Amino acid sequence: MRSPTSARPLIATLMLLAGAGLASAQTKTDTQIGGWNLEGYVEPGVRFFIENPNGDHTPGKADGRFEEYRDINQGLYLDGLRLRLYRPDEKYSVEVSGKDWGLHTQEYSLSGERLGLWQVGFEWDQMRHIYSTDAQTFLKVFGGNVFILPGTRPPLSTWNGAPGWSHGEASRGTNQEGDGQISQQWQTARVFFKLSPTPNLDLVSEYTRIHKDGQRPFGMAFGSPGGIFLELVQPIDQTIHEFRTRGTYATDLYQLQWGYTASVFDNGFSWVRADNPCNPLPTPAAPCPAVGTQGQFGTTSLPPNNQAHTFNLAGGINLPLRTRVNAGLTYSLRLQNQNFQQQTYSNGLVAANPSLQLPEKSLHGNVQTFLGNVDVTSRPLPMPVTFSLKYRVYDLVDNSSTPTFQAFILNDQNAITNAPLRAGRYDYMRQNGDLNGRYRINSYTALTLGVGWEAWNRNSNWEVTGPTRQSPRRRST
Repeated sequence: MRSPTSARPLIATLMLLAGAGLASAQTKTDTQIGGWNLEGYVEPGVRFFIENPNGDHTPGKADGRFEEYRDINQGLYLDGLRLRLYRPDEKYSVEVSGKDWGLHTQEYSLSGERLGLWQVGFEWDQMRHIYSTDAQTFLKVFGGNVFILPGTRPPLSTWNGAPGWSHGEASRGTNQEGDGQISQQWQTARVFFKLSPTPNLDLVSEYTRIHKDGQRPFGMAFGSPGGIFLELVQPIDQTIHEFRTRGTYATDLYQLQWGYTASVFDNGFSWVRADNPCNPLPTPAAPCPAVGTQGQFGTTSLPPNNQAHTFNLAGGINLPLRTRVNAGLTYSLRLQNQNFQQQTYSNGLVAANPSLQLPEKSLHGNVQTFLGNVDVTSRPLPMPVTFSLKYRVYDLVDNSSTPTFQAFILNDQNAITNAPLRAGRYDYMRQNGDLNGRYRINSYTALTLGVGWEAWNRNSNWEVTGPTRQSPRRRST
């Protein structure tokens, strides 16, 4: 029996741990408000550092390893919160919770429930990953995904730690110097609704949005093999949308599950471009090699926009003679139609050679997969013998376009090969079957005899189109 009203006074505690000062307070409550009960806690606090954890006394200077996945502020903060409002019979309830409010790692959620009938909620979660806090580079940033070297460059041999390095990457769309931090921030939002209209039926729908922003370390090659590599960062502006709906219907005799998932990936940057530090070739040429010096800049494509749709159906049924049958079907459709990048942007080869023009503007990507499986288990005899039959089929069909490229540029230089090459699609189907009999001798020993079958069917692009094989099995445990 809960007391109608009880409140604990705020308790302030001052702790010094590893050179850090922390004062926190927690308030717990269990109160009645207008026929509703309120329970939970609020834990605010204040934090300060006597000394920076990495020994650096520079204000605002933090160690990347210490804060790799954390955000540790100084001053007021909310360490944790959970408040639940509910009816005395628990029929209805509302709950709010969270932690680290105001920080890069904050979380909070809000949910409401009608016990046994429905539940609705919203969740927010942030995550930060710091790769470095003292990055330096001569590259300047323009527009977020274009990196330009200064007009007057120091000798390459002095690049490592040379004076004049800018600290980190500039803010997107400007050429201002950053603070030396390379990091990315994830923001995840989720909305869900669960409904149980009958004791046998459950329905769930949810939408999740994940946004990624920032940078991560990235390398670009100029001419390969034998060329040079440049370290820079990949700009990140990616959003993932995912919608799921699923249902379950269950009785003592049979169970059924079904669902649909839609996933959409959107990338704000389709490519990244950077100046070639070996063009024009410095004097002396070393350490620039002979390969990879022709292009003025390099361009690398980034993960393309795409989407996927997945349908699944599964179920099980109990049959006489202590027999159980489980089966499942999954179909997936994957689409991608991002525009191709040119073979090169840093010289006039494409304009001067029609054979270097792209045969199509985009991939028209269309990949379909099908997965089916059946599992039958039976104990029809009075003796401790169990029979099992398993079958699985996986089929991948690639209906993407198959363009023929008439020529290629070698190492981004003036050398051109005119050997046509057609894009290949590698469809295949794999099937597996197993039939086993298991005899239980005692509590510690059992004997299993069975036969397995496997078949591969590949299209003509594979080196081998088969084979099919059978394998007898015998096992004791």
